[in-house]
Amino acid sequence: MEQFSGSPVFRMGEDAPLYLVDHVVGHDGDVRRWRRFTYDSPSSESQHSGTRDADGTVHVDDTPAPAFSDAVGAYGEHLILTQMLGDKADTVSYLQFDGSEPEGDPQTAQMHRRGIEATELSNGSTVDAERIQLVVAGRSTNAHWCVDGVVVKSDWCGAQSFLVDDLDALCARLTRRWQRGSASSPRNRDTPSKTSDHFCSGSQPVSQPAGSITSGACCTDPRWR
Repeated sequence: MEQFSGSPVFRMGEDAPLYLVDHVVGHDGDVRRWRRFTYDSPSSESQHSGTRDADGTVHVDDTPAPAFSDAVGAYGEHLILTQMLGDKADTVSYLQFDGSEPEGDPQTAQMHRRGIEATELSNGSTVDAERIQLVVAGRSTNAHWCVDGVVVKSDWCGAQSFLVDDLDALCARLTRRWQRGSASSPRNRDTPSKTSDHFCSGSQPVSQPAGSITSGACCTDPRWR
């Protein structure tokens, strides 16, 4: 079984404590046939886990969840995007559920190729990249920019991530942010796990129903390239 893991770290406001999520998705090579997931957010004291049997039977927090049989957790978006790029598909459609609030109903989700456009990278340079837009329940949410099938930038409803080549520099920057917020963070670690080649730097979103993300950093799996 393959495993995808990540640890997003960000703030929901300038004076807010660091918000941390550890999440894991296990699958057989196709995230649509996921076998287990875990979601742990110590800052919100929220923990959830689920399993999916080969016949599609799903349990979330030890409770049957038949509505999720054909759905993918929101943190599986990275893997859906990877499959889309590999298949060179123009659009992919799937059902998505929220691992942080699994009591909610799954929602329809689609990824669409939106054409080539200029976008700015973390070093200030500009590249022509293809934008892929995620639409959930009819509302545009996350966006990803790709060059030659590689994701170079993403926008997560305000927070932005960029592809970087220097893992040590990435983690050093994450550590500085972590240390600045560790006094108010519920979980005090010396440094996040070195599992990423993307960096998220926060920016004020135009609209963010769940709260404005104004600064932050995140880790995503290095295989997402």
